[in-house]
Amino acid sequence: MRISRAVWGLLACACLPLAAAAQPSGFAALESLQAQAGFSQHPINVARFRQRLAEISLSQPHDVPLTAAQRPLTEVPLPRILDAIKNTNSIFMSGGVRVHVFGIKSLQNSWFLGFWPENSANPILARGKEMIHHWPFWSGTLHPWINGQPYSVYIEAKILSPMQSDVILSPKHGPRSAFTIAQIVENAYEAGYPVRIAGQDYRVFYNRDFTQNASGDFGGYTGERSIVFLYKDGDSAKGFQFFESRIPHGTRQILVSTPAEESSDQNASGNGLTLGLRVDRRGNLQIYYPAPQP
Repeated sequence: MRISRAVWGLLACACLPLAAAAQPSGFAALESLQAQAGFSQHPINVARFRQRLAEISLSQPHDVPLTAAQRPLTEVPLPRILDAIKNTNSIFMSGGVRVHVFGIKSLQNSWFLGFWPENSANPILARGKEMIHHWPFWSGTLHPWINGQPYSVYIEAKILSPMQSDVILSPKHGPRSAFTIAQIVENAYEAGYPVRIAGQDYRVFYNRDFTQNASGDFGGYTGERSIVFLYKDGDSAKGFQFFESRIPHGTRQILVSTPAEESSDQNASGNGLTLGLRVDRRGNLQIYYPAPQP
């Protein structure tokens, strides 16, 4: 239901998977390109049609050769920031161990709540589909085990101030902990690696991709990784993602891409920032802006 998506979507420190569109062929391809170029209902002006097709092709992900004159705007040390989300300052104690709380997405675009005990190599990831609590016609609670203790976890939704909705963590024995969604978003953002592009401050995350099982729960890590750029917009967050496997590694190529943008408050704009990306032989993500053109 809408309120579930609206509130849960605010946990925006996550992987933001992109979907690749299927490419039509033959006459269907020509119709598709004509429609994208804005001439589906009008006679074709060949010169304008070619110009619009060139613009469309430049907006699609593609590789361009690295030249000696090109220098990256900045670099991000990827090995150093893998799973940096575990350093978020949304923290509660469980059995004498500090546990970090964050939100993250699966490759199927489902939101999960993450709990990362400092004595564990991996987080506990619990699906958040039915976490909205004390809401008309909807009342859900998760029951994860965290550091060997059972918990009840739910969101007390606030329709007039959704960013102030409370995530409640209640152990079977002991005091409960609570965080507003605004706190979780802010603390997660601060855990990222800072970069500044085109006058805008971003935080970069390097996350392991995971999938869901047949029941929709955590199904394991895929071995792939994603690079996520987040920026603040008031007390919410917006961002976009790149799959690491698509970025050239140790070659003389640069990926140029404009990924789709997602927002924690469902007010996303159409596109993210057009960047050039490559990973050097040391594992540093090199960011080129303005993005180089072929």
